[in-house]
Amino acid sequence: YYIDNVHMHTYAQLYYRHVKNDRVDAKLIAMYLISGHKKVKPYKMDELKDLCRLYHRIRKNYVNFHGSFINQLAIIFPELEDVMCLTKAKAVPTMLLKYSTPAEIKKATDKQLRDALVSGMEKSSAIRIEHVKKIKAAAKKSVGVPDYPVAKFRHTIKLMLMHQKAKEDILKDMEECLVKTPYVHLLEQRGFGVI
Repeated sequence: YYIDNVHMHTYAQLYYRHVKNDRVDAKLIAMYLISGHKKVKPYKMDELKDLCRLYHRIRKNYVNFHGSFINQLAIIFPELEDVMCLTKAKAVPTMLLKYSTPAEIKKATDKQLRDALVSGMEKSSAIRIEHVKKIKAAAKKSVGVPDYPVAKFRHTIKLMLMHQKAKEDILKDMEECLVKTPYVHLLEQRGFGVI
């Protein structure tokens, strides 16, 4: 059941200023409801709690995989971070699944690289041919380890992208669940435009 904490706290200060135990709390809540200050509406919060816990667990795993991705990339192709943003974009990891080393990037055509980059994005217009040329130029000058085993690197990328997608899906589910609770005004305050 939901009772507004601010209203309850104010009500409690009027009647029981210094006493705080289960018996007093039960009596206070009963008096609060009998006096008709607020009607209690039942709702499910378990789903939202479970989603929050899952989100934080998935996010923690994502951060670990992203860190591993950055560390491995610093060995394989350190110049790429100067050319493209690696923090939130899916384009670069998706490209690196196909072309994991600077040698593979050098062999690929501009169109193949652009297609690999675009396949990880929602808006394909964000990737221009200039981006591809910068990546190829960096690959030609790369000082990365040429014979680094990339199987683990590709696996890390797959896990990172999977966790990133799971994070996004859970956030959508949390928003839908939050709409069903009395806390929906928090979404409006944060600019989500619900309702």
